Amino acid sequence: MMDPKLQKLNASGYFYTTSITEAMELAGLLPGKIKCHRLSPQENEGARSHTLSKEFGLGEFPFHSDGVNQPDPPRYIQLNFKGPDASFVHFSLIDMTVFCEEEFWEEAIFSVRSGSKRFMLPCIFKKTSGKFFKYNPMIMTPLNNKAKEMVIEMRNFQNSIEQMICFQPQENSHIFIDNYRMLHSRGKVGKESLDRRWVERTWFYDN
Repeated sequence: MMDPKLQKLNASGYFYTTSITEAMELAGLLPGKIKCHRLSPQENEGARSHTLSKEFGLGEFPFHSDGVNQPDPPRYIQLNFKGPDASFVHFSLIDMTVFCEEEFWEEAIFSVRSGSKRFMLPCIFKKTSGKFFKYNPMIMTPLNNKAKEMVIEMRNFQNSIEQMICFQPQENSHIFIDNYRMLHSRGKVGKESLDRRWVERTWFYDN
């Protein structure tokens, strides 16, 4: 019988918990190869080039997937919200499954920047387990008319309040995200929270 936490993650595209025990149990059920990072809010001037922090600073981040410039992006993301101001910043998700269900969007081609290199790929990608979605407006530029139309459709879809799942994460809470299905966004961070709010992120890979 499937663990109910993993069942919830697979069914809804995310699993949120304030229990460290639940978080550890679910993390133990996910694919074995992982990468860990500490993410802290930064103002534009001190951020690395070609990052969301460089473009948006402490402002709201656009909806995006993680690792879109990797041949195989991370399958799942675990975010552990840390610091006394963790609950001061809202966090949002949006499920993009509907775009995978329409064959029309499979021909939407984007240019993707990876360091100094660029390559072409669609937002919709296929694996043996199905069709999935990845998108990051910071490093993906539409190349054909279908891609340009898709960007417009995605913006309209993301602006629909009915589609959005919003959280005010508590300190030390965890959220697990299906990165092949959900886009995520961080809200605006106040300057007073610069050293009082950070995130410990873990990427889980299928292989």
